[in-house]
Amino acid sequence: MTDADLLLGLDIGTQGAKGVLVNRQGEVQAQAQIEYDCAYPQPGWVEHEVQANWWEHQASVVRRLLEQSGMSAGRVAAVNVSGLYPAMGPTDGEGRPLAGAILYSDNRALAEVEDVNAALGLNLTTEELTPKLLWFLRRRPELAQRMRMFFDAAHYAVYRLCGAYVSDTITLGLWGAIYSAPRAAWRA
Repeated sequence: MTDADLLLGLDIGTQGAKGVLVNRQGEVQAQAQIEYDCAYPQPGWVEHEVQANWWEHQASVVRRLLEQSGMSAGRVAAVNVSGLYPAMGPTDGEGRPLAGAILYSDNRALAEVEDVNAALGLNLTTEELTPKLLWFLRRRPELAQRMRMFFDAAHYAVYRLCGAYVSDTITLGLWGAIYSAPRAAWRA
């Protein structure tokens, strides 16, 4: 067996981050959490600061787990990240946030959800990612021109950990109008 014998789990929540460090037998070695707030820039709008809430607080949780357990980071064999969804955190090509992430509970994209539903015969709500993305493209064109990627909470942490801009078909299937889960393909 290698020295890497621990598993690290992180959860990026709406109001806080939590983590757990376990050994390969599933025995908890340490647990930690940090609370943080959402931003409410206008009535009906709910945002997260991408860098702080989706990365810096996660790093603090990891540091607390390692300090609490007395273990070294070299002992971590694998990391799993979960997080609130859907959310739309726009970034430039280097992963630098361009604006606050629009959270699932944000209701600013009312016109966009109506447009998408009418055009495609869908029944999306303002919780969905597609109307949020469309709102951003329409209402923040100066930032949209600079946007090269957008993330939900967990995939931003994965990007920061690995440098890979990736997702999974389950998450993509929840995007509604952009991705067809049954076909596992982008909609034309």
